[in-house]
Amino acid sequence: MNDIDLGDFDIDPELLAMLEPAVELRPLKYMRKMFRIEDEFQEFHRRIENISSEKDRRLAFLDVRFARSGNVVFKNKTFMFTETFLFGSRKECAALAEQRGGIFKNSKKPTLDLDYLVLGEKDPVWKEGVFFGKIEHGFELIEQGHRLQFVSETDFLSAVGSIK
Repeated sequence: MNDIDLGDFDIDPELLAMLEPAVELRPLKYMRKMFRIEDEFQEFHRRIENISSEKDRRLAFLDVRFARSGNVVFKNKTFMFTETFLFGSRKECAALAEQRGGIFKNSKKPTLDLDYLVLGEKDPVWKEGVFFGKIEHGFELIEQGHRLQFVSETDFLSAVGSIK
């Protein structure tokens, strides 16, 4: 039963070694199982590549859509705050924006009239390309062509400090 030549098939050597004992028992059943596992293995790697490339795309996109401290305008602009802030509570950060003429928007998700989504930096999973909740929705709005800009807590506080 060991006379089956698998050299014509493109099979992962590690996978082949793992399934080698089954060859002696049932060669055809073994080959079907091997191809099914190989297909699943390749699909898994395609998914990982897609996740990785999606993460890179989002990180690059996020970087482009970040308003740096010198570009943050407060007067009559709407601000929303998300994640955990090093500076203080979201309300304290919102008060800083309002003192400078900004409008605090307290909502569960960004809307079309939002100008800035300020991202807290205490546990910044968004810096790793992990988006959920308000950040995910903001990302979707931007992809649809809306004007929303992300602002890091550091850039927000820097902009606050530069306003006289």
